[in-house]
Parts: sequence; C-alpha cells; structure tokens
Amino acid sequence: MRRLARCAVLYWPPMLRQRSKWLLLPAVSLVLVAQGCSGGRRDEPAEAAGRPETSELVAEADRLYERRESPERAREALALLRRALAADYKSYEAAWKLARAGFYVG
Repeated sequence: MRRLARCAVLYWPPMLRQRSKWLLLPAVSLVLVAQGCSGGRRDEPAEAAGRPETSELVAEADRLYERRESPERAREALALLRRALAADYKSYEAAWKLARAGFYVG
C-alpha cells in the first residue's frame, strides 16, 4: 500500500506538489461541482406543476372508490391511480390513495 502511495505522489505534476497550490484545488473543485449540479436542473412551468391530467385521474378514481362496494369499481380506481402515479411519480395524493385502494382490493 505504501509503495502505491509513493508512486502516486511521484506522478503528480510539479505544480501540485507545492503547498500553496493545494489551496486552489478545493476552490476549483467546489466551483465545478456547484456548476455541474445546477446546470441540469430545469424549472417546470406553473401549469405543468399542477399536472391537470394527474388531478383528473385522481378525481375520477375518488369517484370510483366512493362506490367501492362493487369490486370492479375498486379495481378500476386502482388502475386509474396507478396511471396517475405513473404520469407524476411525485404526486403524494396519488401515492397515498393508491395505497388505500390497494389495501382495500387486497
């Protein structure tokens, strides 16, 4: 292990072997990481954030779940909630209602 560590030190460029240059390395790394993290993120438009198709699917599933005495309606509600969660996997409402319907259907 020590031999490998010595070899790695020998192959560093002479500029990086100096102690004063080591202060520059963390600063440059931090800037690159910050730029890389913020570069891929895109904000969604306000109308896409609500995802009306998801809310419509959840509302229809709610109507079916209210009449869950019939097993077919409960299964339809379960299928609609799965589609809603697939359309917007961050939808908390669709996720917990899917869990509730899945528990009821069994």
